[in-house]
Amino acid sequence: MPRITLEIRRVPKAGMHHQLVDTVKEALSHSDRAGIVTRSVQTPHLMTPDVITAMGFTSWDDVEQMTVSASSNKEFQQRQMSIAEYCASAQTIQALDVISPGDLNIADSHYMRRSFMVAKRGEVGNLLETLLEWQLAIPDGSRPTVQKAIAGNVDQLRVTHTFRSLGDLVERSTAIATSPDYEQFRSRMDSTTISVSGYNSRIVYKKVAG
Repeated sequence: MPRITLEIRRVPKAGMHHQLVDTVKEALSHSDRAGIVTRSVQTPHLMTPDVITAMGFTSWDDVEQMTVSASSNKEFQQRQMSIAEYCASAQTIQALDVISPGDLNIADSHYMRRSFMVAKRGEVGNLLETLLEWQLAIPDGSRPTVQKAIAGNVDQLRVTHTFRSLGDLVERSTAIATSPDYEQFRSRMDSTTISVSGYNSRIVYKKVAG
């Protein structure tokens, strides 16, 4: 089970979304690393659409080894340069510590929702406790993964869900937001957070290791 998720986020130039998706998929296909590629869907007007490659790692040594290898691999660097031609800005790379794995059923899913929670100062521990208890209250088979980035806002946590369809995404997200079964968790979250935001993506490519 992966302990770390490494995400590479790229923002396409205007009119270059499809080209960026294709080149990112091609790059992942040449890797021996399992992963997925997602693209933004139902994008809020104030959000920038993106293409994200997400890969799983078993340890931080594993992450470091990949980074060192990439820095000396000319073919890898050339491939990254070709991808950059379709990007509006430099890529960002984020490593996420998997605090509690959920039921990310990638094989049977077509959509992903990444939710970001920013805790009030001094409340990130209480927020994490709420998220872990909420995770257990969600029916087995559809529980999200709880993560925390190792860089960036120290008060931010991440929750990631996968869904079979857009309708499934809407139905389950509505249940999270309105079901009386989760009222206690919503109340606790309201008292410990500054903001909560969620972004939806379609899974456009899946690759198994090997």
